Parts: sequence; structure tokens; C-alpha cells
Amino acid sequence: MNVSDGIALGLATSFALLLCGGVAFGAVDPKKEARITQIIRDVRLLPSESAAHPAAVNDRVAEVTGVRTGSDSRSELSFADLTIIRLGANTIFSFNKGGRNAELGRGSLLLRVPKDSGGGTIHTGAVTVAITGSTVIVESTRAGTSKLIVLEGSAHVSLVKHPGQSENVRAGQMLEVPPNATTLPLPTDVDLNEIMQKHPLITDFPPLPSRSLILAVRSQRQPPSPTAFSQWYADNEWNGSIWGTYAFTASQEPITLGTFFAGKNDTYFEADHVSGVGFDARYFFKRYFGVGVEGGAFNVRQSYPNVSIPPQLGFNQAFAATAYDRRAVGSVLTTFTLRYPIGSSRLAPYMFAGGGLIFGGGQRVTRSSTVLPGGSVSVRSGSSTETIYQFGGGIEVRLTPHVGMFSDFSWNQVDGPHNNFGMTRTGFNFAF
Repeated sequence: MNVSDGIALGLATSFALLLCGGVAFGAVDPKKEARITQIIRDVRLLPSESAAHPAAVNDRVAEVTGVRTGSDSRSELSFADLTIIRLGANTIFSFNKGGRNAELGRGSLLLRVPKDSGGGTIHTGAVTVAITGSTVIVESTRAGTSKLIVLEGSAHVSLVKHPGQSENVRAGQMLEVPPNATTLPLPTDVDLNEIMQKHPLITDFPPLPSRSLILAVRSQRQPPSPTAFSQWYADNEWNGSIWGTYAFTASQEPITLGTFFAGKNDTYFEADHVSGVGFDARYFFKRYFGVGVEGGAFNVRQSYPNVSIPPQLGFNQAFAATAYDRRAVGSVLTTFTLRYPIGSSRLAPYMFAGGGLIFGGGQRVTRSSTVLPGGSVSVRSGSSTETIYQFGGGIEVRLTPHVGMFSDFSWNQVDGPHNNFGMTRTGFNFAF
């Protein structure tokens, strides 16, 4: 062997040793990394130590690398043990511990974890979802709402800020958690047929390894009603209502001359029957209780006694007649409401109490010491403003999660027992 051949052999041996060393030192446990197996449109990798760049099929996604999808874009990541993660449009995702601990900033994610693989956990801003041997879809919106759909297996959900609040969600069920929730709603059934046929994390990719398990769940469950919602009444909910009302007062005494001026026939409305309209606005800190303000306007046809003396007949011929006057009576109250939604149904009985002011009524009739023009000896005062206290109860039924109908009854106490009145209301409630 000449000198040149020796040098060439030495260089080749050194390069081989360096290559082997690079592989050895750069090796990564395949259980702690994923590879991108499908890309639809705009998918970018977010390395922790370099700028974001477009992803390609078979790119490695390690613990320190995030993934972001653009509008109308999707991607699939696969692990050596057949764990699969699929990302929907406008999704920001990262993981650690080999994909078993996923962080979903926003968007949608499908996670399939085989049995005997150690399980996995998904964190959103509101909830933590833990699964073992399951296939789930998790969605997180910019507004803070989180939704979990369990396609097969089961999942355990807990609130990030209130970890004591937790629910087990079974295959074929959904749990939707509003932003800033302090309690978890009950899971509801979903239509797995529709999800398998329409959800982009299913239809835009090859069949899942767990597809047979999902189809088995689907065959065992009936589709839910089209109007099934996870929660009809929510925490931190604003309610605005409009309503029509009918009010009835205590029975008025027969009109007789001896009682006109004694005040026995006095009521605030000066009417037996009253109709009106109103509104209220309430804020429910929890779905079970809230505070608000209520305003009402009543169209009142008042009746009151009028004593007159025909000038041609003299004082000995005085007679009584009923006079009428139409006017508006208004009220403003602050209220406190206790509401009890029945499970996950549309119905919610409630009780309420309040206090405030009522104005526009309360006129009084007294006798004049002189005969007035027209022969009248009755004098009627102006209106008065009185305090009013209210308590009652009713029931609401939600037509949608944001629109409901309600009906209730209340008893209203005004100054003096002859001024009290009952009131029924029926109207629409708008929740947001």
C-alpha cells in the first residue's frame, strides 16, 4: 500500500466513525417524537430555537417543536406506537412527553391513543382532558369555550382553575364548557353518524386504526334529538326579558256615600284589573342565582267616586256617580333571582324577590267644604310615589340556548293593605 492509498483509507475510516458518532449522539427515542404523515395546505413548524417554517411530510416533530395550521388547513402527526394526532384549521399545538401531554392553544385536535400506551392528556385554557386507550376530539375557541367529543373509550375532564370540578365522559358523548366556568355541565349524547360523515378531522384523512371501535359505539347508540345542547343555562349569563302582564287588586267596596271619604275604598291603582308591559335585565353569576333590575308600565282605567249636587235641586238632593280617568302607572325595582335548571333539560323553575318604587297612582278623594263648579263636592289629589316589595316564582323553558319563554306570578305589597296587588307575567327571555 502506497502513501496515497493509506491517506484515503484513513479519511474514509474517520468519516465513517464521525457519521456513526453523529447518529449515536443525535439519536432520539422514537416514542418521544412524531412525524408528519399528512399535510393539507398551510402547515408550519415552530421550533423553539429558530423561526417558523413550512412543514413537509416525514418532518420530525420533537418535544421542543410546535405546529400551527392556517385557514382551511389540516395536518396529521403519527408516533411509533400508532398514537395519532390530527390538527384542524387555525390550530396552535405543542406537546411534551412524547405526545402524551398535548397543549392546545386554540383550534381543534383529534387524539387517538392505543391501549397499553400510557395514556395521554390534553390541556386547553379552560379544561384538562385525560384519556387512556381512547379517541377524542377537543376544540378550543378564541372566546375560551372548550368542547370534548369522545368517539370511543372514555375521558376524564376537569377545570383548570377548579380541578375539583370533574366529569367522566363516555363514548358517544360531548361536554361543552363555557368560558370562566366554575362548574361543569352534564355530558350529552352526540350523533356519531354525523360526526363520522362530516367532521373534517375524520373525512379529510385515512381511516383511523380505531374506526371499528367507533363504529361499534355508533351502532349501540341512537342519534340525539336535533336540539340537544350540552347546557341550556350557564354561569356568567346576561338575561334580558320583555313581558306582558295582568294585575288584579283587592275587591273594591260598593260605592256608597258614607264610604267615599273614609278611605275604605282606596287602592293604589283605583282599578280592579290592570294590563301592562315591562322589561328586566339580570346577570347570573352562577346559573343558579342572579341580580337585576325590572321596570313596568301599567295602562290603568281608574274609577273613583264623585259626589255632586245639581244646582237646581239643592244640597238635599246630592247623589253619587262613578268617574273615570285613564293614566299610566310605572314601577322600577331591583331583584334577586334563584333559578334551578333541571338537569340538562330546557326547564328552570325560579323564585324572585325585589323592592323599589311605584309611581303614577295613589290618588285620594276628599270632600270639599264648598260646592265646586258643576255642583261637585269631591276633590281628587294628585298621584303619589310609594315603595313596593315583590316576591314570586315561575318557570322558564329554553327554546334555544339563547331564547326562552317564561311565565310567573308575584304578589306586590304597596303602602297599606288596600294597595296590594297580584301580577302574572308571560314573556320572552334572551340569554347571552
